[in-house]
Amino acid sequence: MDTDYKIMYEDLLQFLYRTPLGFVQANRNGDIQMLNPVAAQILMQMTVNGRIDNLFALLRRARPELENLANEFTNRSGVVCEDLPVVGYSEQKVDSGQSQQTLKVSIFVQNQDSLMVVLRESRLVTRYEQPFARSKELDAMLSHDQIAVLKAGQHSVTWANVAAHSLFRYEDDALSGLALSQVFCGEDGAELLEDSLPVLALGGRFCGVALLRRKDGSQMTVSATATAISGSIVESLWILLEVQMKAD
Repeated sequence: MDTDYKIMYEDLLQFLYRTPLGFVQANRNGDIQMLNPVAAQILMQMTVNGRIDNLFALLRRARPELENLANEFTNRSGVVCEDLPVVGYSEQKVDSGQSQQTLKVSIFVQNQDSLMVVLRESRLVTRYEQPFARSKELDAMLSHDQIAVLKAGQHSVTWANVAAHSLFRYEDDALSGLALSQVFCGEDGAELLEDSLPVLALGGRFCGVALLRRKDGSQMTVSATATAISGSIVESLWILLEVQMKAD
């Protein structure tokens, strides 16, 4: 039975990290405990100080009432709000040749101490502007100081952004050229790399959560998303987010 639960849990994690919806787990104060890559990319667009650690702080300008709604919800579990539009999420207009974006947020109380938040983004992008919009999103992700990004060859790191160096506690430009097995070291590092190989070999996207060790010896739990570049296992792009696990 324990094995069955473990399989179910791993399948659920795979779903959460592959779904196009943003999922956030937070405590009742809004402190983010876990989020998937889609949620990180959405919330990254809303931060003004580079931090994505508190959901209510990120949404306060657009939806200041969310914190009160959550605090005033007294049932043990249930729906706080559902598909609430986030006003002013994007001011870009299609008639100006740019992308139009809308965001809706749903908040559910899991228990008295925990919230599950769903962020649903829809976009309408003109055909002419699609490459431009994607390049802007990619540039924002690569330069963001909390979203760690690695480009890897089959066995080693070929490029890493500033956030990746900070995550693994390496000096600037020190990650390039290192073996992936050296960077992804720790309790789950070898298994993470091994599990990613068959997925990347088929040109797919791999998602996983692993306990890794930084250069200074400290441990961290990381959610990792790897995508084969040009459908080749020879090159891959990794997006890494440190997960703050809830204490028992």
